[in-house]
Amino acid sequence: MGIFSFFSSNPTEKQFAKLATVALRQNNCEFEFRLNEPDFSIEFLVNDEWSQHWYLRNAYKQYCASYGKEKKQILHQFAQSVLSMAAQELPESYSEAQSRIYPGIREPEEWEYLRLLSELGGNSLLPSARQAISPCLYKTLIFDYKDSMAIVGKDTLAKWEIDFDEAFAQAQDNLRKVSYQPFESLKPGLYISQWQDDYDASRIFLPELFHRLELLGDPVITLPTRNTILVTGSKDAQGIEDLAEITRKALDEEPKVITGYALTLNNFTLEHFPQQQDEISKPLYNLNQYWKSRNYEAQKHILCSYLYQKQADIFTASCLLSTNDETGFYETLSVVTKDVDTLLPRADTLVFFDPLTDEKIVTNWSTAFRNIPHLFETTDFTPLRYRFRRYPDPTELDLLRKISVIC
Repeated sequence: MGIFSFFSSNPTEKQFAKLATVALRQNNCEFEFRLNEPDFSIEFLVNDEWSQHWYLRNAYKQYCASYGKEKKQILHQFAQSVLSMAAQELPESYSEAQSRIYPGIREPEEWEYLRLLSELGGNSLLPSARQAISPCLYKTLIFDYKDSMAIVGKDTLAKWEIDFDEAFAQAQDNLRKVSYQPFESLKPGLYISQWQDDYDASRIFLPELFHRLELLGDPVITLPTRNTILVTGSKDAQGIEDLAEITRKALDEEPKVITGYALTLNNFTLEHFPQQQDEISKPLYNLNQYWKSRNYEAQKHILCSYLYQKQADIFTASCLLSTNDETGFYETLSVVTKDVDTLLPRADTLVFFDPLTDEKIVTNWSTAFRNIPHLFETTDFTPLRYRFRRYPDPTELDLLRKISVIC
């Protein structure tokens, strides 16, 4: 490696974690802290307990996406935010807190990722206050500090003697008060948020903002990052194509990612979009498939470490992505290999592979599930995986050959 490539390259996660600890010391951190490498976090000693954790994933991604002096500035801002958070505690009463709570939106995969990271580090993740708005998204409560934010937990709501729905209504009102600025029109029928206050995506809970826009059809919305919300119309083919392209770019390049799934507002009710395959919504259907595969890949990396620590000899399969040459729609695929105990992602196509004979039986997932349901053992992992403890026996293989797409 040449000297110029050395200075221009990004650090590994381990190297960045050390840079973050140096930044904390340079900013005169008064708290005792330690690096937790397995869960990629920094822990702080509070009241004689290692009870505060600051995960480094978002800061690392932001650092890698920056250049030159920006990198030093990001480390400084990170250290300031961490120290501010460590020095503050949530208010004791709801009356003190209510003017500073805001809505949040997160994927269940994020909670699962943090849960597994916490267990790898020998900790347990405190239960957050959240409610499902769809199978793939949760609404949460955020307490806003001056230069950082904290997710409100169930224990905090209990201490405040307030239920989630009432607190969330207050959070919506607080956000509404700072949401007068309109969306920016990127082109006719396509809009982007411009608040840039880390609550852009949270404005999905202010449906009146979207019904003011000039759209062809119902609002179709993506929330790729905290600071980006994009909107077009459900009948706007060009708008949907542009929306998918911009969203994919933000997911791949920006920090503070929220989700790659698209939503629509139907009579002020949030629903996933699209509900079915059609030509006009193909770009967003493919985006959803891409995001599903990416979530499974992120889960695979943490699951491998988790299973290794548990000394569990289980293979974590990938969710592979391909394009149907005839239709142009993305399809997902997963593979069960003979004599390999496997955690299998839910995919469109399921392949049964015998490496000794090189036989590959390709089936539709739903069809295979209907015919051999006893082999699909449900797990508690998110996104959902099924455990295949054994390969189909000869009778079951004959059945699969009869229903296979390719044999």
